[in-house]
Amino acid sequence: MDYIFSDIQNHFNFSYMVSSGYIAILTMAIFFLVLILLMPGRKLHDRILVALFFGFMFIVYSLTILMRGYRESGRRIMTQPFYWLIVLRRTGRTQLLWLAIENVVMLMIPAFILGIIMRSVKIPVRIVIITLIMVFFSLTIECMQLALNVGECEIDDFLCNTFGGLLGAALASLVTAKIAGAKNNVVDDSKGDF
Repeated sequence: MDYIFSDIQNHFNFSYMVSSGYIAILTMAIFFLVLILLMPGRKLHDRILVALFFGFMFIVYSLTILMRGYRESGRRIMTQPFYWLIVLRRTGRTQLLWLAIENVVMLMIPAFILGIIMRSVKIPVRIVIITLIMVFFSLTIECMQLALNVGECEIDDFLCNTFGGLLGAALASLVTAKIAGAKNNVVDDSKGDF
């Protein structure tokens, strides 16, 4: 447990924000997540999903912007698409491949959660809306990294995030369609052939 706390403390030493500023923002984020859970009107499981979605998006934003260190070497923009694949083919090093997978998964999870939340929207429209939300979120992250000089603004990150958003939305659509189909079969079977 001490390792986790020392690792977090070490991360703040190189972070864009000081730890007290981050804790203040985190406190407000938790407050709003609890507020979402307590709001009446929607079913509890829907409120939990909404809180999970916003909580996960806050974690992604924290890891990509707030908890990144300032780059003293200057701003860097990587515009070569699929650079990770080029490096993998040339060198055999898999580090950038794992970063690409991480960037896919990073927005696949919130896109999946959002797909479950938006289960009443028609599937093609739902996939387009969720993918566009993830595109704008990823674009925001990359632009903030460039503007604040934290991390690197990379087209690969944007492409992988977008693919992750599309994949998450498609998986959620498959899951909700399967569940809806199973519910319809149960209703049809209960009617019987009398």
